[in-house]
Amino acid sequence: MRTWIWLLPVAAALACGGDATVARAPSAPAGERPYRPPADGRLTERQVQEYVAALRSATPAGAVREPADEAGSPDASARMDEALWVRQQVLEAEMRLDERAAARREAEIDRKTADALRGVAAASTDPATRETLSRQVADLERRAVEREKDGRKPGDPVETANDALVARYRRQIAATALLPPRR
Repeated sequence: MRTWIWLLPVAAALACGGDATVARAPSAPAGERPYRPPADGRLTERQVQEYVAALRSATPAGAVREPADEAGSPDASARMDEALWVRQQVLEAEMRLDERAAARREAEIDRKTADALRGVAAASTDPATRETLSRQVADLERRAVEREKDGRKPGDPVETANDALVARYRRQIAATALLPPRR
């Protein structure tokens, strides 16, 4: 009886039609594979130029139009994925550039405010007022130095490279916001 027990699973499998073949998802043809950003995360000159060109051809709703000859191509979705990745990188670089510019402006404002408070403190005859103003001046100077120091810290090399590339195209990117929409 023991020798027949091992046949039960085999018989059950045969009764159900045997081993079902595992259906595999068809792999995408080479032209339809999704876009994979570069491993180093760096933007290329070509990508930023194409981004600016896409901005110039933006529809009134702000969506980027695909060129007519590429709309039906098999790798249109990969190109759109690349365009979205480039857009994300450009926007992040613009934010970092804006943050650094804002920090520089804030440091400049702190220094000008400190200079004005020094003048007020020098004109004051009340020792308590002069003491309070000199503490405020010291705080403003300290904050300005910290902001300038933070602005000079070296960042991620990839982000620094992307920021430098986007900075070169900043005027062109800003100019596209002023263009009338194409129909």
